[in-house]
Amino acid sequence: MSGRPLLRIAVTGFGKLRGWAQPSRIALGLCLVAAVLVGGGSAMVARPLATLKPSPIAVATASPSATPSITLVPTPSPTATPTPAPPSSAAVAMAIASRSSWITYKSATFKFIVAHPADWTVSETQVPGWAIISSRDSTPLQITWRTVPSGTTLDTVSAELWKTMHDLGYTVVDTKSATVSGRQASILTVDGPASAAKPRHGLVALVVTTTGRYRIELWTSPGGDAAAAILFNEFLGTFTIQ
Repeated sequence: MSGRPLLRIAVTGFGKLRGWAQPSRIALGLCLVAAVLVGGGSAMVARPLATLKPSPIAVATASPSATPSITLVPTPSPTATPTPAPPSSAAVAMAIASRSSWITYKSATFKFIVAHPADWTVSETQVPGWAIISSRDSTPLQITWRTVPSGTTLDTVSAELWKTMHDLGYTVVDTKSATVSGRQASILTVDGPASAAKPRHGLVALVVTTTGRYRIELWTSPGGDAAAAILFNEFLGTFTIQ
């Protein structure tokens, strides 16, 4: 039985007993009401509460954004420098002395023209990517060309060459500005590592065009720096970019 019907009966009964004059009977009636109320309340408290099941919270899961497709543009790596044997001082002296009889070579691959001693030979297959102009006993003049990103400056390729040489153990002892084929150029003087069995002394000219950069090298033995500079200047004086 629920608490409300009991309460109704108790109150109704108490109403019928209103005529009782005795205080003891009135007190008895009040005790009866209190007992009914307490019993009903206990019954309500004892009734187990329904277990509330919380509604699940919807968690919005963001769908992963599509990963954009990125195309990596490879940066051209510095062209490796071949390591030919330096020419003898006699070969350098003979090349300078024969200047009036030099012949002209035109490279269709690298788009340049240069004059060289008649008894020197030219190969563009000896070292991939290089035109090698050789005397009979050595390979003193090396010319290469490669593309560079648009906007590349002469300072950029000069710094790149300096790093390449430094990483190989060479020392750039001097850098000068010059003009080659009517274009601004940079000429680096390079010494080979002191620990090398055959130390080399090199002169490297760099020229940047709208299509790429030229690198012209003359490697000789240390000690013949003055003669090497004369021969290098002779080569550069005939070098023309097409």
